[in-house]
Amino acid sequence: MRDGSWRGQPDLDEATRLALELAERATQTPPAIDDAFFDQLREHYSAPQIVELAAIVAWENYRARFNVILGVEGHDFYGARLAEEDRRHEGVPPASQRQQDGS
Repeated sequence: MRDGSWRGQPDLDEATRLALELAERATQTPPAIDDAFFDQLREHYSAPQIVELAAIVAWENYRARFNVILGVEGHDFYGARLAEEDRRHEGVPPASQRQQDGS
């Protein structure tokens, strides 16, 4: 949901929305985490949970920027997984089973 489309998802609770907003805000240069937003986080998360969220967001931001610098491209694991799920819904056996059967 890199494009902010999560904002239009009605089934997300407030805590999840704040976690996603934290990821967006922390990724900006410079990060846009003000006291008011931090207070909102504290309404839904404990101090250790906020630390964990911040660590995850920071690590993913680090990895993404590191990969850009070195020209590392994704392997589309997520897209491959979705394609495998689509095939399963169409009655095609999983790849591991197809390899065993020779099909």
